[in-house]
Amino acid sequence: MEKDLLRLAEDALKAAESAANVDDGFSVNKHPEVCRCVALLKKLKEFPMSYDVLVSTEVDKRLRHLRNHNKEKVRLMAKWLLEIWSSTIKDGLSRNQKRGANVIPVASTKPRNNEGSKNKRKRDREEDGVEKEEGGFNCFMKPSREPKVSKPTVTVAIKSSDASRNKVREILVEALRKVGGEVAGEDNEEMKEKVRASDPVAVAESVESVMFKKLGPYNGANKFKYRSIIFNVKDPKNQDFRRKILLGEVKPERLVGLTTEEMASNERQCENKQIKEKTFSRIQEPVKEESVGKSNNELAWLESIW
Repeated sequence: MEKDLLRLAEDALKAAESAANVDDGFSVNKHPEVCRCVALLKKLKEFPMSYDVLVSTEVDKRLRHLRNHNKEKVRLMAKWLLEIWSSTIKDGLSRNQKRGANVIPVASTKPRNNEGSKNKRKRDREEDGVEKEEGGFNCFMKPSREPKVSKPTVTVAIKSSDASRNKVREILVEALRKVGGEVAGEDNEEMKEKVRASDPVAVAESVESVMFKKLGPYNGANKFKYRSIIFNVKDPKNQDFRRKILLGEVKPERLVGLTTEEMASNERQCENKQIKEKTFSRIQEPVKEESVGKSNNELAWLESIW
């Protein structure tokens, strides 16, 4: 499998070199050499990749310079591919760290001349509120230290090398964190418990990763789909949609395929339904003979429907 991967990567590099020599023109992105290079990069994206294969072949390092290719289509596709591989490597590293695979033994550093034991005894005396001196006790008592309070652990999302991806994640996190306050007044205790147990940061990271994998870069061809999803997640009136995403009722894979109407709030969906019903009923009304000379307002309305 590794040989097939390396062979495919070499073909993509050769195609990228040929595409770089294509003269810029009106339809440069449709040039056969450019299309061939993009097609090979798409095959690499669909190749069954794992952390071990990426580490052993280091194929990502061979293609890294394509992020600066002079053809925009090749450049965007290379960035997309390398971001996906980068996420795979980060996931593999985090899994290995959880298993303790990459734990580096630290050499023991014993203090010289018993300095460590002296410092320890001094700290113990300070914690007891009394500082001992040689030959007796000091009459001045030090105030006792306040008990240490453990800070709550905060989940931190894995940062991406792409600033636009990080921005999308931050927007999603900010919107999903509102769900806790929005359900505070609800009577459903089971739902409140589920919301408290959910991690907005992890959910936002998962949603953005699927969006990037399915839709491509934020500034790419599907930027309007990105904006539609972000708008509906942030919509103050669309609390149910936010909650469903946070609780996993709407999976990221399904989210990217929803239409604008499906993502809209319940109130907006009812309004759209009423408008459609009113429009169809108006169109299906029989045309009367005396209505031939319609007013300007009537004609304007018909044009807007058309």
